[in-house]
Amino acid sequence: MSVETVAKNHQRTVNNITSAAVYEADKAWRMVDVDNLDASWRLVAPSAVALVGAAQVAAAAQSDTYLARMAGAHGVTDSPAGRVNADAFREFTGSGISLAAFLGGSIGAVKGLIGQGWSPAQALQSGRARFANSIITTVTDQARQSTATAMGTRASGLKQGWVGGYTRMVSPGACSRCIILAGRRYQSQEAFLRHPGCKCTHIPAAENKDDDPTTDPHAAFESMTREEQDERFGQANAEAIRQGADIFQVVNATNRGGVYTAGGERYTREGITRRGSYGRTGRGARMTPETIFKNAKTPAEAVELLRFYKYIL
Repeated sequence: MSVETVAKNHQRTVNNITSAAVYEADKAWRMVDVDNLDASWRLVAPSAVALVGAAQVAAAAQSDTYLARMAGAHGVTDSPAGRVNADAFREFTGSGISLAAFLGGSIGAVKGLIGQGWSPAQALQSGRARFANSIITTVTDQARQSTATAMGTRASGLKQGWVGGYTRMVSPGACSRCIILAGRRYQSQEAFLRHPGCKCTHIPAAENKDDDPTTDPHAAFESMTREEQDERFGQANAEAIRQGADIFQVVNATNRGGVYTAGGERYTREGITRRGSYGRTGRGARMTPETIFKNAKTPAEAVELLRFYKYIL
């Protein structure tokens, strides 16, 4: 199986897990009463949080299998220093926020819109869309965090390590900001640039491989219909690109902020569960995997921290 096929299969699996979570959690959202937002949310929140948390665990559980298959596609031995602890990704988002608080933010958004003069029905519908996007954001982000964790246990410099970096692969339906990053190569410890709702994926690679598959931004643009190009890039920008304008210059001129990271120096005091390993033994703030990779001085130190915070077993 080729590297590209392995990566696309993994991306498809994570996207399917995410879509199923959105579908099921939407049933809980429909039980929210706009005339009694807080009380009705308290009733449905436990099931919604549990459902999304389970999806995050399911997505995280794919990481070791994905990296093992990727190693085979690269023709290298897969000898990780530890295995990803999928349960460690259940109760918080990739940026270290409590999952319950993150999902509950959609209720706060509904209140804010009503306060701005929106009708309750309109505000609730907007909150529903925000809620769905929040689920997409957190499940796919935890899938990336767990993949980064699995990469860290296989990083260059470890005994029989092979992952030296990764290539960014866009997902179908990617926005213009993601498309211009398609195929870009990063070091393994570099944070994955993403925005809310981003579905892009790592393609882990050994340092000694120079033929890693990439997704070409121009090819991604050309693969779209004219209507899709106009929707993703804006009609004027899309027409400029069709007429030969540089896709990178066009997008960067429009999106001065670019694609941003939702991580950075973020921490959480949440353990994996009330009975979880870190919940029993952890003290103080808990680093996210992204923060660990950013601050660890060596791959070995990163693995040590991942183990300490129970991200790997």
